[in-house]
Amino acid sequence: MARVIVSAGHTQNEPGAVVEDLREVDLTKKIANKITSELRKNGIITLSVPPELDLLARIDWINKTGYSEETEDVCIEIHINDGGKTGIEGWYKGNEENSSKKLTEEIVTAACAETILSSQGVNSEFQHPLQTLAFLNKVKPTSSLIECLYIDNPADQAFLRDEEKLNQLAKGVVRGIMKFFGISESQTKAPVQNIDTPYYDDPIGSELSSQSFGMQTPQMPSPRVSSSLGTPNAPWGGSKTLSREERKRMVEEKYQQVLGRKVGEQDLNYFLNLGLNEDQMSKRLVESQEHVDMVNESQEYKKIKPEYDTLKIEKQRMETQLRDKDEIVKKQNELIDQKNRSIHNLQQGRPAAILESTEQNSPELQTQPSAGQDQQVYPTTQSTRKEGFIDKILQKLNDIFD
Repeated sequence: MARVIVSAGHTQNEPGAVVEDLREVDLTKKIANKITSELRKNGIITLSVPPELDLLARIDWINKTGYSEETEDVCIEIHINDGGKTGIEGWYKGNEENSSKKLTEEIVTAACAETILSSQGVNSEFQHPLQTLAFLNKVKPTSSLIECLYIDNPADQAFLRDEEKLNQLAKGVVRGIMKFFGISESQTKAPVQNIDTPYYDDPIGSELSSQSFGMQTPQMPSPRVSSSLGTPNAPWGGSKTLSREERKRMVEEKYQQVLGRKVGEQDLNYFLNLGLNEDQMSKRLVESQEHVDMVNESQEYKKIKPEYDTLKIEKQRMETQLRDKDEIVKKQNELIDQKNRSIHNLQQGRPAAILESTEQNSPELQTQPSAGQDQQVYPTTQSTRKEGFIDKILQKLNDIFD
């Protein structure tokens, strides 16, 4: 039995591309509703993904329905393109021949035939600038992502404002889906399935996580414009068409302001796709896990900083004491070396100058001869005096060094 899930890209908080009175979120919802109605008219059981679920929540909701590729169920998501071209473009899972590619080819071909719009081709998700599209490779049913016209092309804008033309577009998409299933058209309305709103056992998005910092994986080409919720002081808000470089500069500046670092390539592409204004961009970054961790680390740092400062001062004091002690030890070693050299010199014999000075000035080593007698020196007494003098010298040296 043919079963289809229809999803509309973007939410009110992340409206996608905006030009004048046209917002991607409004257009995708309108087209998705028309497709759902047309599918049911033709007897196909159809589920419509609840509005206002972000990408991760939409994927989670779809996977909880029980629909899967194994049971030959399909899931499509509608988006609006940008870039100045015209017509319809499709994206499929992987880069090989598979059911996702076949489904996308049938939808694009039938939709272009019904509306006489140009085809911008059917592309592998690997050809996308992001190199992967989460909606295509995370949902369990056979998946297809359809870009319906270009919001910044005047002719396509007129088409998007025309209800009858949007009805034709929905019929074309449904004919492509039916051809994929191999069934013919009918006007019998299908019974409404009783699982339009699956029950959540786990928090939305619990099975999926972003590889950057908790943001949903981007899936759409970069919009040419930002959200219409801009402020007078936010040059990236409003309905003004911005170049890619202007949007890129805004993202880079907000990353530096909020997270204090350069934006990575994956995160940059992600935010270029959302159509957020400056305030919304700041809010998303402030609410990210990376910023929460930064705040927690800052608070922890404030707690331990006083203790750190105390330890730092104590370390400096101990280093100063150690340097002083090293200097004292150095001087003591120099004095010991000097003392040892002096002792060695004395043990080798007194210098001649010291001996001469000592003999001339020491009364104990001289005799006063009587008239007519020769001077006589008594060796025994001189030796004794010499030893006494050396002892005095050694004693004085000891006193000095002690």
